[in-house]
Amino acid sequence: MNPTNRTTESTLNAGPTQEPGKKSFARYLTAAARILMGLVFFVFGLNGFLHFIPQPKTALPEFITALMNTGYMLP
Repeated sequence: MNPTNRTTESTLNAGPTQEPGKKSFARYLTAAARILMGLVFFVFGLNGFLHFIPQPKTALPEFITALMNTGYMLP
Protein backbone atom coordinates (compact mmCIF):
# COMPACT_ATOMS: atom_id res chain seq x y z
CA MET A 1 0.00 0.00 0.00
CA ASN A 2 1.28 3.43 -0.94
CA PRO A 3 1.72 5.69 2.16
CA THR A 4 0.68 8.83 0.24
CA ASN A 5 -2.77 7.42 -0.63
CA ARG A 6 -3.56 6.29 2.86
CA THR A 7 -6.95 7.47 4.12
CA THR A 8 -8.46 6.62 7.42
CA GLU A 9 -12.08 6.38 8.41
CA SER A 10 -11.77 9.48 10.59
CA THR A 11 -10.70 11.63 7.63
CA LEU A 12 -13.51 10.33 5.43
CA ASN A 13 -16.22 11.14 7.99
CA ALA A 14 -14.68 14.31 9.35
CA GLY A 15 -17.24 16.88 8.12
CA PRO A 16 -16.69 20.61 8.64
CA THR A 17 -13.78 21.48 10.87
CA GLN A 18 -14.51 23.39 14.03
CA GLU A 19 -12.50 24.56 16.99
CA PRO A 20 -12.77 22.32 20.03
CA GLY A 21 -15.16 23.69 22.62
CA LYS A 22 -17.04 25.88 20.12
CA LYS A 23 -20.63 24.88 19.40
CA SER A 24 -22.30 25.69 16.13
CA PHE A 25 -25.34 27.98 16.19
CA ALA A 26 -26.93 26.07 13.30
CA ARG A 27 -27.50 22.99 15.43
CA TYR A 28 -30.07 24.92 17.49
CA LEU A 29 -32.02 26.33 14.52
CA THR A 30 -34.25 23.31 14.01
CA ALA A 31 -35.13 23.10 17.69
CA ALA A 32 -35.85 26.84 17.82
CA ALA A 33 -38.05 26.63 14.72
CA ARG A 34 -39.99 23.67 16.16
CA ILE A 35 -40.55 25.43 19.47
CA LEU A 36 -41.60 28.68 17.78
CA MET A 37 -44.05 26.92 15.45
CA GLY A 38 -45.44 24.91 18.36
CA LEU A 39 -45.98 28.12 20.32
CA VAL A 40 -47.76 29.75 17.36
CA PHE A 41 -50.06 26.76 16.90
CA PHE A 42 -50.71 26.59 20.65
CA VAL A 43 -51.61 30.28 21.00
CA PHE A 44 -53.84 30.49 17.94
CA GLY A 45 -55.46 27.14 18.73
CA LEU A 46 -56.22 28.31 22.25
CA ASN A 47 -57.63 31.53 20.79
CA GLY A 48 -60.23 29.43 18.97
CA PHE A 49 -61.66 28.41 22.35
CA LEU A 50 -60.99 31.42 24.59
CA HIS A 51 -61.18 34.34 22.07
CA PHE A 52 -58.49 36.47 23.72
CA ILE A 53 -57.23 37.97 20.41
CA PRO A 54 -59.84 40.46 19.15
CA GLN A 55 -61.13 40.04 15.61
CA PRO A 56 -60.80 43.05 13.30
CA LYS A 57 -63.97 44.72 12.07
CA THR A 58 -64.54 43.84 8.43
CA ALA A 59 -66.71 45.51 5.81
CA LEU A 60 -67.86 42.18 4.42
CA PRO A 61 -71.61 42.56 5.14
CA GLU A 62 -71.65 45.95 3.42
CA PHE A 63 -69.74 44.52 0.44
CA ILE A 64 -72.14 41.58 0.04
CA THR A 65 -75.09 43.97 0.28
CA ALA A 66 -73.59 46.17 -2.41
CA LEU A 67 -73.05 43.15 -4.67
CA MET A 68 -76.67 42.08 -4.25
CA ASN A 69 -77.93 45.61 -4.93
CA THR A 70 -76.02 45.89 -8.22
CA GLY A 71 -77.33 42.54 -9.46
CA TYR A 72 -74.09 41.86 -11.31
CA MET A 73 -72.52 39.16 -9.09
CA LEU A 74 -75.60 37.91 -7.25
CA PRO A 75 -78.64 38.29 -9.51
